[in-house]
Amino acid sequence: MPNSDNQQLNKEKGKAVHKYKEAEDAVNKLDIKSMLLNTGDNGQINKKNADKKWASKSVKDLEEAPEGGIQVEVPAQSVLNENHSGKFSGRLNNRKSLGEPSVNRKKLKEDLKKSKVLDHENLDNAPNEIIIQNGPQQAEVPVNVEEVKDNQPIENEIQEEAQMERFKDISFDNEAINTLLTSDELVPLKGTRELADVRRSIEAIQAVYTNELPPIKLDKKGKLDTEYEKKAQEEMDGLCIMVTMLYKRLIDSTNNVLAKHGADYKDACQILKVLSGYTQKESESFREKLLEYRKLAISDKTLAGKKTTIRDIVSFNRGEFYDLDNDENITYSIKGAAASTIYMISKKVPKTKANPKGVEIVYFREKDFVPAKDNIKMLSDVFAKHELTEQTRTKLKEILSEVLDKRNQRVDISDAISKYRDKGLKADKFAKAMEKEIKKATGKSIKFDAGEYEAVKLALIDYSGAYAKRNMANKLNNSAKIGFERNLSDRNVATSRLATLLGIQSMICDSRTATIRLNGKVLQGNLMEDAGGKCTLIDSPGYSMKAISQLFELQIFDYICGQTDRHFGNFNGIVKNGRIDQIRCFDNDMAFGNLRQKDLKGKFYNRIIPVRKEGILGLPTSFINRLMALDRPYFEQVLGDILNKEELDAMEERLNYVKQKVLQLAKKDKNVKWDDKKKQISFSNELANEELRQLYSIRYFADLAANKGLGIEKVSKFSPVAIFRSDIDDMIRNRKRRIQ
Repeated sequence: MPNSDNQQLNKEKGKAVHKYKEAEDAVNKLDIKSMLLNTGDNGQINKKNADKKWASKSVKDLEEAPEGGIQVEVPAQSVLNENHSGKFSGRLNNRKSLGEPSVNRKKLKEDLKKSKVLDHENLDNAPNEIIIQNGPQQAEVPVNVEEVKDNQPIENEIQEEAQMERFKDISFDNEAINTLLTSDELVPLKGTRELADVRRSIEAIQAVYTNELPPIKLDKKGKLDTEYEKKAQEEMDGLCIMVTMLYKRLIDSTNNVLAKHGADYKDACQILKVLSGYTQKESESFREKLLEYRKLAISDKTLAGKKTTIRDIVSFNRGEFYDLDNDENITYSIKGAAASTIYMISKKVPKTKANPKGVEIVYFREKDFVPAKDNIKMLSDVFAKHELTEQTRTKLKEILSEVLDKRNQRVDISDAISKYRDKGLKADKFAKAMEKEIKKATGKSIKFDAGEYEAVKLALIDYSGAYAKRNMANKLNNSAKIGFERNLSDRNVATSRLATLLGIQSMICDSRTATIRLNGKVLQGNLMEDAGGKCTLIDSPGYSMKAISQLFELQIFDYICGQTDRHFGNFNGIVKNGRIDQIRCFDNDMAFGNLRQKDLKGKFYNRIIPVRKEGILGLPTSFINRLMALDRPYFEQVLGDILNKEELDAMEERLNYVKQKVLQLAKKDKNVKWDDKKKQISFSNELANEELRQLYSIRYFADLAANKGLGIEKVSKFSPVAIFRSDIDDMIRNRKRRIQ
């Protein structure tokens, strides 16, 4: 029980902070970095006297705080301000908000150190305000759990547990759907003859994907067998004619649907327009690309020895080829290092108004794969890329293969590598530091030769990346469930293609399959577009209505893709006229795994936000109707060359779940109408106004976060410094009046 002195202290100053260790844990582990501001009787902050009074108290005073302890609350999340024109701005005011400091962090840090409650320097992310309320309930603090950064990936078990702890008490979807309808019951025009022709045309194209091209034969001298190649060319001509005819059939069948139903089913037919455009382009270039691939394979021993299928040619046809060895119009430079090597390719093109310099710049990254399941194989694959001595390679494989089987050791070693990499240590200091870290974590000694310091540094950084990549793709409980040794780069391409099919391509950085020839070798990978913009998590202006719509679309789109790594460091905002006006997403490789609906149902899964009615209400009507019209044959035709059947099955399941949440919303809300004949949704009364629907949805996410002491960025893709909860109700009332 507290003594009389402490009782008097509590009466004068409100509730004291809890015991030293718990206060330190709260500072270290929560997003809330400070809870030592004095409060009055009403629980509100008395900033004027807080610094001076608390600085004089000893650790003993703090340790003798009452058993009831303290309850830490984050102020209700702010929301967007609305100016007189009805546009949203991010003007920061002096109201309570999350994520933007409103106290002097330097002064606060000094006072905390004086009070001996905090003896470290890590207060860079101190919050703006903390309310300390009287009451018996303590703040829920995960013990010994590493804080999850909102702009960084979840790479290990400790971070994953912290993320799960954060959401353990949130019941996000208490109306989950257990039985999924088939696409026949959901897709518009499914019973029409015209759409049946489209489906049959796609099935016919898919059926020839496994057809093989004639193999490449060499004579006894290792040169091309020209007589055989002439016969092979005749056979390939026949394949080209067959594929071109199948493409024409698909184009004709989609055009028939557009001609007959385009006026009444605009959103559904928009998908078919995109599909028809893809097909027309592929049909025109198929023969040329087949011959180009054949010529390339003849010159490359690795490709020459592989079987080539129609699927391979389709994928090559959809991508780009750059001959860095022989094309005089192309130059390149290398960015990055080790496994993250990026080739910046510059190609001379005709000058236009849009491109007055006449230079096209693209970024190429070689194919990237999920590391092997077996530890020894993973380590062998990693170290084979680096010029290590055989003794060092063997010793590292021996030590690290055991480390990978022990949780604390594998996390400690990986963290140490990341720490020294981020500090920019030179190779010699890096290698010596890692000798000590390995000894400390495992008890085993290893000494690196001076001549291999650079190789050791790159090899260990590569190992750390492979460890994190394997965790994120498959090993963690909340991983993307992408198969071991499956291609990761192609998932960037799949994300870009699906976004184009759904009409949101401006939001996803364009990515295409690509092949380059460099130093006589053929490298396959993908092209990446520069995102532009900046991270929206820190110092963000307000959002335009366009950007708000895109963020709601992104949340649902990532769910369908099974994108587990959409943290704030993987998408940017482009500012126009003082507001974020365009969202740009990149680094889309942790997607399209075998992630089933049972894994996701009704909970936060890694970075995936559960589907709930409020998230659907925030979507533009046209986007909802395009989702409802998206059918398996359409996305299989666009993605089937880079994703396998299991991955497409899982995506179809996630898509159908979203569709049925739309139907569930229509059944429960009288202002939401589902036309069962046309398979289209519409909104009535006040929900007919898209901006008002989005305000309601933003308020829901803000309140969900605030009720759990979280920031809105934890439960949505909205930035806490651009969203002001305190204004939202007034904005809704103003919008209603404007509608009336």
